Amino acid sequence: MPASTTTVQVRGLDALHQRLQSGYLFKPVKSRLIEGAGKAAHKTAQRASKGQAGRGTLGRQIHVDFLHRGLVARVRPTQRVAGIAFTIEYGRRPGKRPPYRALKQWAQRAGIPTPVRALQEEIKMRGTKGVGYMKAAEEAANEVIRTGIRHTEAEIKALWNRPQ
Repeated sequence: MPASTTTVQVRGLDALHQRLQSGYLFKPVKSRLIEGAGKAAHKTAQRASKGQAGRGTLGRQIHVDFLHRGLVARVRPTQRVAGIAFTIEYGRRPGKRPPYRALKQWAQRAGIPTPVRALQEEIKMRGTKGVGYMKAAEEAANEVIRTGIRHTEAEIKALWNRPQ
């Protein structure tokens, strides 16, 4: 029994492929969504880190970078405060003392009259609790993306249905 062949003629496949490959259709819409999420995360991280690392230093050292033509947003502390930023985010586990000089400077700025060695031993014994400012930033970015998806879908649909 011979195999039957079916031929299907597809019109407009080249135009569809070209439309999907061109960057003009989706990139501006997606980059607006990502930019909004990045800005929300940046603002939340700065707000949540207020009062940490002395006089808002950490809040001023959090930056947002937009990479790959606005399709990726990265919110991060600068290299200068990366070490203390990790400790502030997650806390310090018991059994490890903080550095003397940094603790002394912080205690003087905060007006704490307790001897620094006593503070070191207290922190060594109990540890410290993390603030979670970057976690708050992540949640803010996810919320912006979750709420902005419908608007972005509508923009893409309007672009798609627009005559060429």
